[in-house]
Amino acid sequence: MLRFAALASAVLVSGAAFAADLPSRKGAPVPPPSAACLEKNALPIDVFGFQVGTDTNDYQALSASVQYNGFYGTRFGDFNGHQIIGQVSYGILPCMEIGPYLTGGWVKNGGLGGIGNGSYFGGGLEAKYKFLGRDTHGLGATFDIIVQGVGNDGAFYAPTKSTWDVIPSLFLDKELISGKLYGAINVAYDFNFRNKVIAGIGDATDTGVLRLGAALSYQLVEGFFIGADINHFRRYKGFFGDEFGYATTLGPNFYWQATPKLAVTAAYNVQVAGKTTGGPALSGGDLDIVNFNQHLLKVKFAYSF
Repeated sequence: MLRFAALASAVLVSGAAFAADLPSRKGAPVPPPSAACLEKNALPIDVFGFQVGTDTNDYQALSASVQYNGFYGTRFGDFNGHQIIGQVSYGILPCMEIGPYLTGGWVKNGGLGGIGNGSYFGGGLEAKYKFLGRDTHGLGATFDIIVQGVGNDGAFYAPTKSTWDVIPSLFLDKELISGKLYGAINVAYDFNFRNKVIAGIGDATDTGVLRLGAALSYQLVEGFFIGADINHFRRYKGFFGDEFGYATTLGPNFYWQATPKLAVTAAYNVQVAGKTTGGPALSGGDLDIVNFNQHLLKVKFAYSF
């Protein structure tokens, strides 16, 4: 249920005004900046690995990113999952950013008789609004929401052929040591809707996944951060129903501003604790590798225009 991103565009039209004898062009009025966006030390959102920072694109600023997510390890055989996300984000208003995106991926599972193979493709729209600034309130806060739909192909996804997700999130971050050490907290809930199209197999159960995450990031030198983050996931039947299981993952991350416009980030988490409703025999000990993967990997390239 990792938060994933896409492709966006915006068109701005400026009005024209004419003097008595000479034409002139007059741009649309610029909305006044909000105090929430006027940070002394701007902070890239990707310095926290799997967590997301609170800063947004400047008004009318455009950025693009390509992200790879890898998911490895399961109870039933060898499992490898791969996802690619391409997104363009635009500062539509001060402190407000929109980001349509495309996503696709594939899954290969060597267990369960080899029926776990499949692929998917889809897209979504992300919108975020920063309503508290670190400088003015001591804490940055941003509300984020993602609406995503994907089509599935493969026995791994039976009895569903498509899924929809609505993911509201709250991002918080704070400057702990000026210009050096930062902390972040994320709270997100994935409402996952599944459409059943194969008769006679059973119901495609809607689920909900809660994610609680926290991270620290330290700037070693200008534009280079290292840190660590932790995530706790809980999966529910029917959004807020019975619990399928939970898992906690932990690992390092880094961020490098390679050029003034290009940045690279990477993060890795390994599951360190978990449990399924099936008990230790099903989960493989003190892990839940039925509902969640054992290893998570993120690599992202971001470019600012």
